[in-house]
Amino acid sequence: MVNFVRRALNRSPADFAVGAIAEEGLPAQPGRNWFHLPVALRLGVILLVVIFWEIGARFYNDPDFLAPASQSIAALKYVLSDFEIIAALGMMSWELAVAFAMSLVAGLMLGMLVGINRPTYLTFFPIILMVYATPQITILPLFVLMFGIGPAVKVAFGFSHGFFPIIVNVIAGTQNINPTLMKSAQSMGASKWQIYRHASGHDGNALGGYSG
Repeated sequence: MVNFVRRALNRSPADFAVGAIAEEGLPAQPGRNWFHLPVALRLGVILLVVIFWEIGARFYNDPDFLAPASQSIAALKYVLSDFEIIAALGMMSWELAVAFAMSLVAGLMLGMLVGINRPTYLTFFPIILMVYATPQITILPLFVLMFGIGPAVKVAFGFSHGFFPIIVNVIAGTQNINPTLMKSAQSMGASKWQIYRHASGHDGNALGGYSG
């Protein structure tokens, strides 16, 4: 064992491949089966849902109430051939993209401002959580009164759905930043923007919160 450690210290990082380690008498890591990958599991769940949908609609349900999966999939080509439906899907995609972009920018900026500073965190984070816990459907009439019926109300309502999950995750990520990095940046005269950009961006804990 001592000889193995000495030889390992004298090697370059490229030598530590699975095969090279296995030559020293250590078991190599077995290859992962494709069926164990998360993508395969998700596809399997979707396939099971489609199978249950097909069986349930054909044998345990009125076909006028719920069409089988095979008929629904076959009817897509007729539905998508309608120009009005294609135009509606395009408008919906545009509204969704605008709402997501607005919620992403606002959530990142305000989340950093609230999460980095301790006083703002203690002041505003409970309020954000309280508003986040409010069911969005209950305030839909207010959106209709303010923006009317049209694309604006859809974008605003989509923004309210995307903004709060993003800002909560960003605040949670900033709270996990290593305090040593913050103190080091402040002692070296870093500005607020530099702290936001570098100290938080290079901390793995903070990035984990942003990805959520």
